[in-house]
Amino acid sequence: MTNLQAVHLVVMFGFNYPHNFISKIWTGSLAKHIQSKFDGFYSQHGSIAVFNVFYCSLDSDNQKLLINYILENYKG
Repeated sequence: MTNLQAVHLVVMFGFNYPHNFISKIWTGSLAKHIQSKFDGFYSQHGSIAVFNVFYCSLDSDNQKLLINYILENYKG
């Protein structure tokens, strides 16, 4: 996969994320915390900006988990 293809997948995922993607990446209380964070950003920023704001709020380890999930599972 080229860098361009990877970036394209991540951007498209940000506009087309499945409703349950957080529970597929994180578990337990961390999943609840992250879902709450996402829901709050959705309320503040709406569907267009939520994914970018959410991604930027994650620490680097969780950003890596999210990106790896997208690249391994999202088909565009």
